[in-house]
Amino acid sequence: ERGRGRGRGRRDRTSDPSDNTLKKSRVGEAKLDTEITRQFAEYSKILDDTNDRRERLVKLSRDITIASKRLIFLLHRFHAAGEDPQAILSQADESLLPIYKNIETINDELKGHEYERYHRAFSPGLQEFIEAVSYHEYLKTGRLISIKQVEDNIQAANSKQERFQITPEDFLLGITDLTGELMRLTINSASIPDLHDLCLRLLQFMGQIYAHFCQLPKFHYELDSKLRVMEQSLRKVEYACCALKVRGSEYPMAPLDFDMDDQPMD
Repeated sequence: ERGRGRGRGRRDRTSDPSDNTLKKSRVGEAKLDTEITRQFAEYSKILDDTNDRRERLVKLSRDITIASKRLIFLLHRFHAAGEDPQAILSQADESLLPIYKNIETINDELKGHEYERYHRAFSPGLQEFIEAVSYHEYLKTGRLISIKQVEDNIQAANSKQERFQITPEDFLLGITDLTGELMRLTINSASIPDLHDLCLRLLQFMGQIYAHFCQLPKFHYELDSKLRVMEQSLRKVEYACCALKVRGSEYPMAPLDFDMDDQPMD
């Protein structure tokens, strides 16, 4: 009887349906846990790839900014005594080559990815680049460069002849910074009698740019502050040209010397 009892007990335990349900549940939980782990591993890889690409674009943007600033410093020697303007422009053309190469690398990084998703990572470098090439263009031709001309120059320098998109916002913000360089050019030229006509042309050129910017809607959060700086630069140029006319008529042979910090800004 004890044997039969033990046999019935073992048969009852092995045939308990709750044990099978528990095993199936554990198997199902293991499969679900594996699937969730796999999904999150994929998400982690996507995020890592995105962050790595963004970091590379930020690095390229910094390199473009540094190279563009050096180009601007070079261009400020265009009218310096003892310098050959054509030699300065030739050096500037050579200085543009590594910048174009970095832009080409940015273009390669963006292939197959959304431009706007990574735009903020390299936008500062593009704005500094626009400032530099627009200053370069003005010294060569006395004209304002166009966004199409910038894109054409980038494409011409691209080893694969691929086009790169410059947004209107980046282009316009770069042009607002151009006026600061034109103001410095005016102040540096005011003490050179042969460049007084250039100062007057710069005043007219900057006035036209400022007038057109004032007609634009607010397309970027930085626009207001950049317009204030542009207005201050324009006032400095007006002050310099006024000094050229008034003091130049009184002392035509004397070099112009004035302190820009003493001018009224209100």
